[in-house]
Amino acid sequence: MRLSYNILWIENELDWLEPTIEFAKDIINENGFELNVTIKDSEAGIVELLKEEEPFKSFDLILVDFNLNMGDRGNLIIENIRSHNIFTDVIFYSQDADATREAIKEHWLDGIYCSSRNRNEFEHKFEKVFLTTVKKVQSISSIRGLVLSETSQLDNKIEEILMEFLTKKDSDDILYLKKYIINDLIKTSAKDNYIKSDKLDENIDSKGLLQNRQFDAYKKMRATAKILEILGDDKLITKDLFLKEYGDEVISIRNDLAHANESVEKGVSILKCIKGDRTFNEQECIIVRKNLLKHFGYLDDIRNAIT
Repeated sequence: MRLSYNILWIENELDWLEPTIEFAKDIINENGFELNVTIKDSEAGIVELLKEEEPFKSFDLILVDFNLNMGDRGNLIIENIRSHNIFTDVIFYSQDADATREAIKEHWLDGIYCSSRNRNEFEHKFEKVFLTTVKKVQSISSIRGLVLSETSQLDNKIEEILMEFLTKKDSDDILYLKKYIINDLIKTSAKDNYIKSDKLDENIDSKGLLQNRQFDAYKKMRATAKILEILGDDKLITKDLFLKEYGDEVISIRNDLAHANESVEKGVSILKCIKGDRTFNEQECIIVRKNLLKHFGYLDDIRNAIT
């Protein structure tokens, strides 16, 4: 489970391809995913990918110009797909959609869709196939796993940011942040923690500080907000907004979904939190995915500002 949607696009006419990619990107973003597209403009590019141990495994959808560079390219591509037991969904498109359908029918291929190059027809077919391929990830039962997985990746990004800052900024900033983490976040969080952390001081190495058990995800969020304050970069999200949005849209969501039960109301599957009345339906899950992508962007911007 992931937030990126990976497309292999085999096309050589950029004038047609570029606006079509923008359409695909909009549809994918509307559903809370991020487009990651690999473009190949010749059959040689396909042959190169087929040399991999599990060809095309990383792609969610393959889009192919059936008449690539003219000639009998489409049939060769179909033969390659068939001979390599590739089960990724594919949309073949061409000026002559009927001829393409006949070629596919002759090869008895499953998971293959056809379209003309007419923009309206192609876009309609793409949207339908895309929504079919993400149906399992869209399901309510999958959102908990996706959120737990992706928020763990956000945790990793925050640790990378903290390590980057604690090793690459000047010594005064490093000392200032370490004192804040130790004195304001760890030692003041609870009496028991103060006793356990009494020996902590700013001389601790950065790796040891990040691995300290009392330096949890919430405190690391606060430390990242402190970095925003130190950087003082107007191009970045503000400290206060980061604290509010990350707390509400990442940490609270993860906690809610970790303690939610699946149920059915009026024939619709939902996740209902044990604490409070919050429920997660399909539309709410789209919002959750969009928010997670937003925070990946925020963290990338912060790290870039440090480096």
